[in-house]
Amino acid sequence: MKDEALVVKTLKEIGPYELEQAVPLLLPSAYQHALWWPWFQNFYGAVGGGGNANNDEYLQYFWIDTEMKKDMGY
Repeated sequence: MKDEALVVKTLKEIGPYELEQAVPLLLPSAYQHALWWPWFQNFYGAVGGGGNANNDEYLQYFWIDTEMKKDMGY
């Protein structure tokens, strides 16, 4: 297409129609297991960071209880 303005206009017009026609495909996921030491605090088995797999912001809410770790012999 040589007329870029026409391309942009056409895409904006058909965009809502394309979204209406889109069908989500929800595929089954494999079993996931999360294991952690008792001294790893504020972690309740969540894996991943939500919709964005590269989002590591949730890691800031975990901490290591060094006293418990020491009392357990580690």
